[in-house]
Amino acid sequence: MSARSKILFILLAGAGHGNWAWDKLHILLLKLGFLVLPIERIGKDRVRYLQEVVSAVGGYDHVVIVAHSIATADVVDLAGYDELQSGKVSWVLVAPPPIGFDLSYQLYIVFAAGVKLLRSAVKENNAVLMISGKMAYKFLFSEIPAYAYHAIFVDGKLRPEPLLKWFVFGRYEKLLPRGLPGYAYVVVPMRDAMVPARFQLRLAGRLGAEVFQIVGAPHDVMFTHPESLARVLQEIVEQVTGIEP
Repeated sequence: MSARSKILFILLAGAGHGNWAWDKLHILLLKLGFLVLPIERIGKDRVRYLQEVVSAVGGYDHVVIVAHSIATADVVDLAGYDELQSGKVSWVLVAPPPIGFDLSYQLYIVFAAGVKLLRSAVKENNAVLMISGKMAYKFLFSEIPAYAYHAIFVDGKLRPEPLLKWFVFGRYEKLLPRGLPGYAYVVVPMRDAMVPARFQLRLAGRLGAEVFQIVGAPHDVMFTHPESLARVLQEIVEQVTGIEP
């Protein structure tokens, strides 16, 4: 049995939100050699649905739970289960581009879930929050506590340099405390057009926290670039578990 066959991806599509992108992501992950379990809410009561996710975690070396932002309420509930409060579980929350949604409301739901998820799970889990849109930075710095994220991707690429432990973004520098415990991945779409070129990323001093690698993807990766998302997920697993490509 290969090492990758002991890693499970759980795809949470929310309430009837199956689409071609999730299906393609499923196929791509299978081609990469991972096990994939899509779990839908259709036809199940909430308790049964959540327990199905929790029960699937056992027997694997590492589990990556990938949730569309429409399923953020599910993520918040799942983060409270003891079985998922473990270093063997990584979380990926994918926020979609504003297609058919009110952007501000959609982002608020995503960030509200992200706050609760990171506060409850970040000390043990490897949390990944993928955000997008014009309101992203407002919510990032006002709603999510600074201790919850110690790694932010740069230019849409995984950056392995261990010294990239913080970033300071323009006027928000004063909101970022130093040396706080905990770690997480945070994916911020720096390619988003709302980011003016004059704002430069600057690295701040050394932190006392453990920091994993920095990953990223375009904000519309879920819908237009599932191949990119599959590669990002592969990189996350390889970094967290040490499994080589």
